[in-house]
Amino acid sequence: MIETCCQFCLTRKRFASEVSAYKRISNTTLVANIPTFYGARRITRVVSSGADISINYLLDSCYELELIPGNDTKIRALQGTIACKVNALLQRFHQLGIRFTSDASCFFLPSKEIKLIDFATHANMQTANRLLHLAR
Repeated sequence: MIETCCQFCLTRKRFASEVSAYKRISNTTLVANIPTFYGARRITRVVSSGADISINYLLDSCYELELIPGNDTKIRALQGTIACKVNALLQRFHQLGIRFTSDASCFFLPSKEIKLIDFATHANMQTANRLLHLAR
């Protein structure tokens, strides 16, 4: 039970950190490099193959983004010129206080735009790992 509680608390903190990051970017020129952020949403139900699996989710810790077509690529898998372009964007994210980008992914659109997802204002991954370890 303690482990589950810690995971939920950390997930909620991560959620708040991600929402904060999207809000920070939304008021800058970097908004062109993220999906449209529609804000936090409360989801009432999650259904998969006809089964209600809502118990597996924090329904009050959701946000809505524009659906970007295509497949995403983890930034750590990028190489060459494109890696340099994405790293330049990430430097600008960092200047806004968006420091957790190690798990970020990107989409490359036909218009040559780059859209980034999976980032946050901060990461407490070391803290999270310590708490989960202590809970066991």
